[in-house]
Amino acid sequence: MGQASFDDLIASGRARFDGDRSGFDRLRAMLVPFTPDFEILPGTAAKESTSPPKPFEVHNLIVSD
Repeated sequence: MGQASFDDLIASGRARFDGDRSGFDRLRAMLVPFTPDFEILPGTAAKESTSPPKPFEVHNLIVSD
């Protein structure tokens, strides 16, 4: 669930892609990676910026104590 990119999973042998990958790569190229620290309202921007995630990577957004 977002702990590794699809390419990382293929490289490690934990995932496999059979067939023509060109359609998948075109779709992935159209997606825009963004960080959830953008400013929705004035003054609501995050204090520190983060780098964008790898394609299809989702970081753990739930903070638990």
